[in-house]
Amino acid sequence: MKQKKLKAAAIALMLAAGNLSAMPVSAANPIVQYIFTADGAPLVYNDTFYLFTGHDEGNSGFYSMNDWRCFATNV
Repeated sequence: MKQKKLKAAAIALMLAAGNLSAMPVSAANPIVQYIFTADGAPLVYNDTFYLFTGHDEGNSGFYSMNDWRCFATNV
């Protein structure tokens, strides 16, 4: 039952993200607040929710992605 709830939550999150991408919004409360991230890709495996993102360096004039980040949580 727990896994079904987690899958449903992940699907709802992906659908909401898809719907929001067509709307003009401001990022007043981002998930990650201490580094620049872009193009998050959610993944659910077993009881863990993963978010893979690119990591954009803040001191660059254009963009500079030297690595990737992965954030995970247990539900």
